[in-house]
Amino acid sequence: MAAKSGGGVRADRESERSEAFSAMARAFRNLASHSPGALGDAFGWLEFLPLADRRLFADEFARVVTAAAELDNCGPLSQLVLEWRATAKVHVGPKLARRLRRPVEAGGDPVPVPVL
Repeated sequence: MAAKSGGGVRADRESERSEAFSAMARAFRNLASHSPGALGDAFGWLEFLPLADRRLFADEFARVVTAAAELDNCGPLSQLVLEWRATAKVHVGPKLARRLRRPVEAGGDPVPVPVL
């Protein structure tokens, strides 16, 4: 059996890593879709979200984990988790929630309301 060059071994490992990421993504997608409560074990902060938001997180997680695997890029999944964790912090911290509800005081011209 001939030995592979260093580049061939690296390419094989990269392919294996990509396949493993895709398989894990499919497993997480199925878990999130069929048992959204199970995500609470992995993301304890979900406890602080209202039930409707927990369901929304599970739906978004299921979609994004699969899409991120297809692109072989964890960035979108990391961003999703970061944003939902920040949302949980607002729900659990009444002081932070009050602070975020206050009008923002800033210099400059007002920003026009977007036309939808």
